[in-house]
Amino acid sequence: MFEELTSKSTFEEWSKILYRKKRVRVSEGRLDNIACRLSLINKFIGQLPVDEIKPYQIDDMLTDLSQNNPNTNRPMAKCTLKDVRDITAAVFDILIENDLMVKNPAAGRELPHGNLYKRRRAITFSEQMQVISTPHRCRVCALLMMFCGLRRGELIPLSWSDLKLDTRIEVDINKSVYRMKNRANIFIIKSGAKSEAGERTVPIPLDLALFLKKEREKAVSPFITHKLNGEMHTPSSWKAMWNSYQCSLNAAYGFMVPRSKYSPYGLPKVKKSFTPHDLRHTYVQGLTILGGEPFLNTQVAISLVKRVREEFGYEKDIWVYSGYTYEQLLNGSEDKKELLSLCDVLVDGPFMIFLKDLSLRFRGSSNQRIIDLKKSTRENVVLYLE
Repeated sequence: MFEELTSKSTFEEWSKILYRKKRVRVSEGRLDNIACRLSLINKFIGQLPVDEIKPYQIDDMLTDLSQNNPNTNRPMAKCTLKDVRDITAAVFDILIENDLMVKNPAAGRELPHGNLYKRRRAITFSEQMQVISTPHRCRVCALLMMFCGLRRGELIPLSWSDLKLDTRIEVDINKSVYRMKNRANIFIIKSGAKSEAGERTVPIPLDLALFLKKEREKAVSPFITHKLNGEMHTPSSWKAMWNSYQCSLNAAYGFMVPRSKYSPYGLPKVKKSFTPHDLRHTYVQGLTILGGEPFLNTQVAISLVKRVREEFGYEKDIWVYSGYTYEQLLNGSEDKKELLSLCDVLVDGPFMIFLKDLSLRFRGSSNQRIIDLKKSTRENVVLYLE
């Protein structure tokens, strides 16, 4: 039997209830994350009675963590900070469910501004060409992440049998890995992807499928990516391979004249590196908003575009199609002009069947224009996308 808790019990005591509740509802990896977050939260408010904890104390905790995470001695990433806030709120939700509290002091607390948060990015076109052309045992992994949007945890347990290269040309994502608790250098395979939506079948571009067929013929392991002895990667072997790959790219493209990464004097890091997650961001280049008519549904469209800008800045292109002309939108209502200002490219004008032209790219009839909105606004003249 558990000791009965009250509103005078400490936050740390109630946090144990949340942990027990989550044990049968989340994966081992996520449970480890929750335990780590709770341990951190308890350093700040763990010994306080829950009915004495005020919103300003939650704000103080979040502010301190945004400037310095005691576990890393670095500012906490924004996504981790949000998780800390939400887990704190989840503990108070348990009290509310049990009629021991009316208002949640952590729910919806605003995250501090100014914390150092390294935004994920999509790699540039030149970097994509480097990934395609640079020989390395990590190249297959990089190509699958870049062109199929695979996560690292989905790629590590992926076997050649998961690839359908002879008929449908696709890859089945049906398993992933997580790090085993208290044994940090071991990956454990689990059935299913990171989330329910993550379990999926992804088409493989034809050029990549042809390349993968050749690689499959030379394969020495059932795993697509593996340790040198053919076994599945461990966290340390994956990190070593990825670092070696970045060194190869730095040596090949970071200098006026390509150099060897095995230089006895070492090579300075010149070329900007990228992460496996950056490759996944390249899988989706941007957002296209189609009809009905987006400019007659501006409330939803503006909210969507702002959310994309908040998450990715201007790394993703945003196209919008409209039956209105550019000039009509410029002279339209404020909400139409706001949506226009948030997008990069406008394909304007109605589709006209008698002007239909199948040879045109990204438009159906010759009266429609592909307008570079940023340049057009800057130059105060209609400029077409090159």
